[in-house]
Amino acid sequence: VVDTEALKGPKLPEGRDERIVPEGMSAVMIFWADDEAQIWLNDFPVGETRLTPVEVAIPDLYFRGQNTLRARCWDTDFVESGFLCGLYLKDGVGGLHPVVVSNGQWKTVEGYAMEITYAHPSPDIPGAETIWGPRVFGVVELSVTFDQEAIESAIHKTVDTPAKPMTVRRQAMDYHTFAQQMAVLQ
Repeated sequence: VVDTEALKGPKLPEGRDERIVPEGMSAVMIFWADDEAQIWLNDFPVGETRLTPVEVAIPDLYFRGQNTLRARCWDTDFVESGFLCGLYLKDGVGGLHPVVVSNGQWKTVEGYAMEITYAHPSPDIPGAETIWGPRVFGVVELSVTFDQEAIESAIHKTVDTPAKPMTVRRQAMDYHTFAQQMAVLQ
């Protein structure tokens, strides 16, 4: 599923003087979907996945005082659907401090996302719950908003990281590669 509106918008946010992500920390998002998901932060594309947990480092310039994290997820096999996501501050020793995680506070077009029981194995994304929209299959749009205060208060929260490191695909935010591939396909 291609978001043609995203192709029309700017690819990078404009810079600003002040930092929003605290000095000495980085912002990372870990997410997974059954089957697929694309993620935007403040309408800028930051990553996508298909059945594989992905960790994406998000540069400070993508954050604002008020932020919206949006996911478009879709199920293609009509067996089971699910989405897990966590946006964290990562400290110098790899500790994760949750800014926002997937839970029943995320919104859909029809109301709030549902925390669901996912029967198959899924990755352990610290603090995140598996969510989906009211329709079990098909496409669902999920979003959550958070402000700079949520980022600042994350410094004081920590989550237990899995004892066994999970296998993730580290992915750069190279949206231009995606746009290039789309141009070649057309």
